[in-house]
Amino acid sequence: MFLGKGVDDANSHVDVPTAPVGEPAGGDVTVVNTGGDPVTVQNLAATVDSGETSIIEDTCTDVELPPGGMCRISIRHIATEPGSYSGQLTATTSDGGALSVGISGQAVGEATPSGADTTGTGTPSPSVTTGDPTGSETPDPSATDSPEPGLTD
Repeated sequence: MFLGKGVDDANSHVDVPTAPVGEPAGGDVTVVNTGGDPVTVQNLAATVDSGETSIIEDTCTDVELPPGGMCRISIRHIATEPGSYSGQLTATTSDGGALSVGISGQAVGEATPSGADTTGTGTPSPSVTTGDPTGSETPDPSATDSPEPGLTD
């Protein structure tokens, strides 16, 4: 994200690494004042179309950045469902400007159903048995008690 008059920040973007649903993943943005005057970041906000995104580190808000000065913003996203997500990190500045960078990432795995027991202390799932339900199944002829062939003295 670049501060300054006439700066094209279209190439600024936060690519959050792929993470499992429910696990945090993060990304960083470096803010650089490319203008000729000092500027202060006044407000930051991070929004996404699914899941939860928060700003976990902010060395920019209420800090006056001299020309060429830099600061950093770190975000964390926790997906609530698998798939792609996107959003914006926006900032307003003391010179009346508003800047934004895109946020995007991918979540993998399955969503935990709402109200599901994730502690491992809930009711066990029914077991699934394959094969002949009468118990009269013939043993597999390939399974033997013979030792595997090998070298001996």
